Amino acid sequence: MRLTRGGATLLILILFALAVATPGSAPLFIVLACMAALLAVNVPCALLAVRGVSVRRDHPSHAKEGAPIGVRLHVTNHSGTGRVLLRLYDSGPAPRGDEPVQIPLLPGRRTETVSYTCNAGRRGVYRFRSCRVESSSPFGLVNARRRVRAESELVVYPLYYELMGATFPFHKSYSGLTAAPGSRPGEGPSFFGLREYRPGDPIRKIHWPSTVRARTVMVKEFEEDMHSSITILLDNYRPSVVGHGAATNLETAVRAAASLANYTLVNGHPTTLMSFDAETQFLRIDRATGDLTPVLDGLARLGTSTLDPAELVRIGRASAEKYSNWIVILLAADRQAMADLLRLRAQGIEIVTLIVDAAGEGPRGPDDAWLPAMLNLFDAAGIGVILMTPAEDLQAKLSRNLRRHRRIPLVGGRKGAG
Repeated sequence: MRLTRGGATLLILILFALAVATPGSAPLFIVLACMAALLAVNVPCALLAVRGVSVRRDHPSHAKEGAPIGVRLHVTNHSGTGRVLLRLYDSGPAPRGDEPVQIPLLPGRRTETVSYTCNAGRRGVYRFRSCRVESSSPFGLVNARRRVRAESELVVYPLYYELMGATFPFHKSYSGLTAAPGSRPGEGPSFFGLREYRPGDPIRKIHWPSTVRARTVMVKEFEEDMHSSITILLDNYRPSVVGHGAATNLETAVRAAASLANYTLVNGHPTTLMSFDAETQFLRIDRATGDLTPVLDGLARLGTSTLDPAELVRIGRASAEKYSNWIVILLAADRQAMADLLRLRAQGIEIVTLIVDAAGEGPRGPDDAWLPAMLNLFDAAGIGVILMTPAEDLQAKLSRNLRRHRRIPLVGGRKGAG
């Protein structure tokens, strides 16, 4: 509780009047007594006004960075007497600072709903605990405040962009989805061939015209649907992060991952996001088959980790699906990680690599003297590489560079390929 500006002025006036008053100034003492009574009455009234009040905050569970959010505060008066001149300072999705939400009158045992609009901040998970209730009822001389519990959570998704005209240089199957090259019999929608009947084959697969011509029972085989997901492996190694706030290379890498995932899902590619979770110390895997939400949720919760990118590549390989094609996003040109990617490429894994650091395509220091030779090896192996800085236009950079890449030829082929 504290005096308002008006209360402080009144108190100073009372003290000054007492200091200069003479014993015979009875009317003045009466006035001063009334003024002091106003202060005295305001104290319990203000304290009472903030008691018996609860607040429930209501807003969307998730939003995109910078998007407007509608917040509603449901304020309940549990007392039988009314509350006047309530001010609510919310610590919700966007702290309002000195801009309170006001309720002039809240009748007893009633709930009033007030609302305001704010913009979502940076990506992340925000947990809001309380709301401050204040009142200077009834004369505005003393301000009482009380913090009430009002818990809620908001997940802010990262920004992502539409990639205009981008094409991924991965092999494609009949279905238009990425697939292992070649084909083999199995269960799928496309016709593969004919073979002789084997015990256990369903009658519906018998091909009667061929059976008549071959004078033996022939059955239809279908091509195995070998299309795989695209795996986006996102490096979040703490020592590799450069920049501040929303301008770090990690934030650029996160937006790149979201943009790439959006593109792959829109075009029918099952997509898996892999990153290392520093809290659980395990690889976090978010799979999406049509809806981008699982990937965005994983990116919103992404922090930094102490796992170096080379180890992340090794752990990711063990968890990736058999025919997955990789998009690897690194926060720095890491020699060991890139060497491991070359080994994966030799096993038939198709890879596109995005490196987001302070140098981008510009000149590099002596510590990166090995990089030109590594990029030549990547080019020879058919691994697409995109170098960029956090300051570059992410949408234009990705769209332009992915249009440039052509279909990658296989090195050594995959097991099971025809």
